[in-house]
Amino acid sequence: MLSKIGKIIAKNGLIQNDFNLRMGIELEMNRVQPNGHLVNTDSPLIVESKKTKSYFTKDYLESMAEQVTDPGKNIFASSNGLKQLNYVLRRNLNHHELLWPFSMPPILPQHQGSEMLSKVNPQKRAYFENIRKRNGISHGGTCGIHLNFCLHQSFIEQILRQTDQFDSANDLKSHLYLKIAQGMIKYRWLLTYLLGASPLAENNYYKPSEHPNHLVRSLRQSRKYGFVDELNGDYTNLQRYVQRIQDGISKKIIIAPSEFHGPIRFRNPNATLDELPQKGIEYLEFRIFDLDYTSPFGVDIKTLEIIQLMLLYFLVSKPISPNLVMPQINRANRMNEKVALANPEEPFQYRRDAMRFTQSLKRFVFSQDLDSQYLDLIIDMQNQIEHPKLTKCGRLVPHIRRHSLVRYGMKQAQQFQQLALNSREPFLSADEIKKLSQREVIKRFIFKR
Repeated sequence: MLSKIGKIIAKNGLIQNDFNLRMGIELEMNRVQPNGHLVNTDSPLIVESKKTKSYFTKDYLESMAEQVTDPGKNIFASSNGLKQLNYVLRRNLNHHELLWPFSMPPILPQHQGSEMLSKVNPQKRAYFENIRKRNGISHGGTCGIHLNFCLHQSFIEQILRQTDQFDSANDLKSHLYLKIAQGMIKYRWLLTYLLGASPLAENNYYKPSEHPNHLVRSLRQSRKYGFVDELNGDYTNLQRYVQRIQDGISKKIIIAPSEFHGPIRFRNPNATLDELPQKGIEYLEFRIFDLDYTSPFGVDIKTLEIIQLMLLYFLVSKPISPNLVMPQINRANRMNEKVALANPEEPFQYRRDAMRFTQSLKRFVFSQDLDSQYLDLIIDMQNQIEHPKLTKCGRLVPHIRRHSLVRYGMKQAQQFQQLALNSREPFLSADEIKKLSQREVIKRFIFKR
């Protein structure tokens, strides 16, 4: 089961050290009015402030508020950082506004024009306008969680000292990141089953003939109905990944590398797309998660632990043979589409595949003597595999009224808002934050421990 590199990692006890896996989180949420309609106001001052732009920004629509954490030393530090950013944003929202807890947007206006796009610099505005002309407004208004994972440099260096398989740290990192990405995409369908939570769309999202005729598990994760481009990424190796995106641009399937919305993106902030094979991957960006409506900040710690366990598993496992990578990923994509569009209360069509994989995870936990909390996680996953009503979407369905989640969504939004307002964390207004340097903001509030 273990690869050569995996055996080195296991031999040195590097799997047990969660500090070797660092994580940053990007959280997108739509601002909503008390009546369940999308806001038509400008972004809160905190989003516009140059002092805090590294942590608060906006996306395609002016209504979409995004919070971005620094990489945390482990998933708990990252989760705590996200919580505090989320509380800052909630306390600085425009009067009477709330944050919508679902990936699919709240009730949209009937007329959806350019005035809804983010008020950004001319270059980015032109980019958004191009997307609007190609895809419309509503599909770009979906939100989610992006998880960014990187391996600690000391971890890479420790492995490199014990193998002559790679010429450089960049080569080793790219090999490991590629292997993790292949494995995660291969089993994406299982994450969609467990974590998908977008069973319907509110008024004015679809044209009358577009929407599915039944509840589904995840509209957002579906190629047919979600915000997904037509370009299928090639994850065979880094060169083919880059070439596929370049081909997509030349064929005008997408207009820029940033418009490639594959399930996982290879990232290096110091490299252009062309330079990526030479400079290597610095971190992985996972884009396959719906917002968790049960958490004020869109993701709970149990979900992060599941992702971490799978990352560790694929980190040390044998790689997929190059000639099998895309056939297996293409099969997984077809499986994911079926899972995403399945009725969330019906039996899991890939139950046997899921149980086999979770049994492999269990053997991995035992063989590496990992924390017993992972066994509890696997047992919980297996219970959900056997009982679909226990999944995120299965538990959401009973809250649907007249094919709408507005009533329940606003209840959650108001409760989460009160949590932030009643928190004992110190409060800073947007005006106060603008007067501080970014370092002071971090020190005085955002990452206060």
